[in-house]
Amino acid sequence: MGGRDGVCLAVFGKGLDCWFQQDDFAWLGLRDEILDWPSFLRVMFAPKAQGTIRPWSERGFFVLFRTLFDLDALPYRIFVFATQGLNLWLAMAVTRRMTGSLAAGAFAAIF
Repeated sequence: MGGRDGVCLAVFGKGLDCWFQQDDFAWLGLRDEILDWPSFLRVMFAPKAQGTIRPWSERGFFVLFRTLFDLDALPYRIFVFATQGLNLWLAMAVTRRMTGSLAAGAFAAIF
């Protein structure tokens, strides 16, 4: 495990143990609204939550994971944790490439 992974685990590791948060329940209920193709399109693409449309990062994620894992929060949390790890790796890789410094890349991922 690299330094950035250890920092990520130390900061966010407790999040793997938690259940869902208040606003998650609005997204978890979307799957129940899908009855046919038109309702799927409405659920995925109609503006919600202050007019936002984020079909893949929120709606698609919650509909797919609710279908696969129902209300078992751990797979949701593992996927989000892995995504954050990938984000940190990307920040490190881009900074390292721009600066030529491994230390700068590591600090960019940590901070």
